Amino acid sequence: MKSVYLTPVLFAMTLLMAVEFDGLTRAVSAMQESQATSDSDPGDLERGPMQKIGPPVMQILNLKFDLDRKFIFVDQKSWGELDTPAPRGVNGLPLRITADPISKLFANVRKSGGMRSSSTAVSGGRKTMTTFGADLSCQINLSGDRFELRIDEFSDPGRTLEVRCAEGTRVLLTGKNTLAMLNQTDVGIMGVLIDGEKVISDSASDYYVLSKKNPELHDKLSAIFRHAGVDLPLGVDEPAVKRVALRMLGSLYSTDLTKLSVLIEQLDAAEFSAREEASKEIEALFPSFEGAILKMLESDELSIEARNRLKIIVKRREEAQAGDRRAVDCVKANRLLDRTGYLIDLFEIASEQSRPTLVRHLTKTTNQDFGDDSQKWQQWWREKGD
Repeated sequence: MKSVYLTPVLFAMTLLMAVEFDGLTRAVSAMQESQATSDSDPGDLERGPMQKIGPPVMQILNLKFDLDRKFIFVDQKSWGELDTPAPRGVNGLPLRITADPISKLFANVRKSGGMRSSSTAVSGGRKTMTTFGADLSCQINLSGDRFELRIDEFSDPGRTLEVRCAEGTRVLLTGKNTLAMLNQTDVGIMGVLIDGEKVISDSASDYYVLSKKNPELHDKLSAIFRHAGVDLPLGVDEPAVKRVALRMLGSLYSTDLTKLSVLIEQLDAAEFSAREEASKEIEALFPSFEGAILKMLESDELSIEARNRLKIIVKRREEAQAGDRRAVDCVKANRLLDRTGYLIDLFEIASEQSRPTLVRHLTKTTNQDFGDDSQKWQQWWREKGD
């Protein structure tokens, strides 16, 4: 952690570190000018027109971590719908007007920002969407794998969010007395936060190393970006990451499908209580049975009762895991399932169902057998470290 007063020399060094980001100098100048005329109320970043368009911004900035090339990038999986004609109803009107995240954002800015003008242009394989309003303006540029987004607030707190994605991702947010930047370069990740007269900056080989190396910077950047609708990747100590690590650990080991067959049969039991109990047990063991259950649902062998119950279980699991994508990315990026000390610490949150798998994995990978005694595992790990 580095927290110092922003001297002219340090300020210049910070700018040089971030010179790749076009427009940064102008953004910093605007920020300095605002310091002289506005108070430094930290609550400013939690209010304003940009808050109204947060959800679609987060959908677009579905930041993912590329394990091979080691950089974060904007996930474009759902952008394909942008160029797909929407189906039309009996009256000839589109049934889906703003299905994809980009169109949702564009529509929200026009509606929430007090639209005064709006346009879409396509030229030379480049698509540009622009809208200008009383409170918000937005410009989106799409060209192949390149994505550029800029959103400006014209009313308080007067923030500007810029995102550029090509061979890496650069996210810049400026507001009153604040500049926050996450910048991916060829040598790694750099985070910069300027809050009033204080600057916190650090760099690392990748984002997850940065989050562990400088948790204060990670937490502050995450909080500020989140207020502008940008969800940054998670750190290894987040509860969601620990929960997902346990779930992913369970998926490494196959479960006796004979037990699943017995439970499926019980879904057709005459007694309602027996059917309910079987559903609960299948849901508890779902990570181990997931592949087999999905394959069963594709066949015609299930009864109507069993099929409906399994569909409900699958839907519940999908809803519960909808927000876990960033946690999965973190587990993979940090290879948490290979980190013995991290796994031993998971005893603290492991449920009765997940503890046997955790013990099995630790026993297999360490050639030690302390059973379900977490204290013995921790003592052995401490002694091994010494």
